[in-house]
Amino acid sequence: MVARDPRRSFWESLGETQTAISLILLYGAVMFLLRFALSPNLNGGEAAQMLFGQSLQWNYLPDRPPLMTWLSWAALRLGQDSRLALFLLREILLVLGLIAFFFSARRVLGERRRAALAVMFLAATFGLGWLAQAGRPDTVLLACMCCFYLWAGTRALLRGRYFDYAVLGLVTGVGVLASYVFLVLPFAMSVALALTPEWRARLRPVPLMAAAAIAALIVGLYFAFAPAAAVSSHDGRHAPLAAILGSFAIAFVLFALPAVLIFVALYRRACMPLPPQDRAESWLRFLKITMLTALIVALLAMLLVRRGDAEASWIYPVLLPLPIYLFLRTQLAQPDADDGNDRIFVRFVLACIVAGIGVRVWMYQTRAHDCRHCAEYWPLARYADTFRQAGFVTGTIVAPRPALAGNLRLVFPEARVVTPDAPARRFGAPVRGECLVVWDGNDANISPRLRDYVETTYGAKLQERAMQGDVEAALLKGKGRRARMNFLILADGACDRPRA
Repeated sequence: MVARDPRRSFWESLGETQTAISLILLYGAVMFLLRFALSPNLNGGEAAQMLFGQSLQWNYLPDRPPLMTWLSWAALRLGQDSRLALFLLREILLVLGLIAFFFSARRVLGERRRAALAVMFLAATFGLGWLAQAGRPDTVLLACMCCFYLWAGTRALLRGRYFDYAVLGLVTGVGVLASYVFLVLPFAMSVALALTPEWRARLRPVPLMAAAAIAALIVGLYFAFAPAAAVSSHDGRHAPLAAILGSFAIAFVLFALPAVLIFVALYRRACMPLPPQDRAESWLRFLKITMLTALIVALLAMLLVRRGDAEASWIYPVLLPLPIYLFLRTQLAQPDADDGNDRIFVRFVLACIVAGIGVRVWMYQTRAHDCRHCAEYWPLARYADTFRQAGFVTGTIVAPRPALAGNLRLVFPEARVVTPDAPARRFGAPVRGECLVVWDGNDANISPRLRDYVETTYGAKLQERAMQGDVEAALLKGKGRRARMNFLILADGACDRPRA
């Protein structure tokens, strides 16, 4: 038995699964602490989860699968409605996704160290290192499920057991409940499988049908209990075609930056045509067809739907396999090369991750004076004190949109908070008490939309209000910029129960 040298270098230990997973856990912990330290408020996506996480429902919004909100509901119950629960949930999903991505990369590349480099590549991209952290939690869940599908798909191909196919079916079904965009990746990998002879020959039809049945059962049960989820909320208006294509092109180009630039600079031979090489060539063909098919499907789906509100999310099933594909090309191009470029790559990638953290801190510290959506800078404690002094203790809070509503629930966790964006029953059981109607901006008059919602949904009479006022306070980090919050308080019981 040979004793291990306890003084191994970082590079030597990077070739072990334990080290790779430890680095992923460290990355998640750093990102959690960063988010906790930046702002006491919630961004728009987090606020939506805080809002809809008030209750457990089969469905919340049309066209929006409920898995992220289910997880948020569970996290908020365990965390007693603390914002930390949402921050921790985001990083747990990200860590689990990166671990799954590591194992799928290790299976394709056949090497732990290069699999760890593929994970570092992904963490240093704009798509995962920035958008997933600063954007909607739904985006993190989509990326996580795509990583799990890569892991389950490669596992089923190489092992071929019934259990492996069952896991594949389970991941597929759960992925659909995370985001309908997720379906792009299973479809693209299916096309790649059909067009890659070696992997097509390894396919086992009976276990595959069992996997399809498991996925169909999960999705079918969801639609059986939530038939409204199958109804589109699209109002018939389409975003301009040029705007959709432009946004998608920008997201596509930015997604892999800056990691892909580092890769191109260090591994130039891997960017040139490669000689054919047996099994590794099969993986290369499989991944290339997967990404090309996913790109075509994503473009067609966006052009068909033309919603114009989530172009960036379509990039995840398209480009998540890219790090594995690139490092596989490196293996084929330079099979006997030393690890000099790999060491340089690690240094640059770690520098990019640290720089990204620094940029996030700098942007938060300097953006308040010209922010358009200032949810992360609202002085919520000051607003809440004013509402309490005006007479609101608990009851129902009505806000015009989820970003404001979710942040108000953060400071009034005992109240029920509602918005016109969803039916009143989606926000849980009524809470007896006053009705606080809040809207931001310099206009002291309540908007027609908010007025109609209060009067139509709850039958409340705004002219019978007990109190109306506003509060103006300096934004956090705002350097003197102030934001106004308007409110009116209706009598006890005015918004307790919506009309039937």
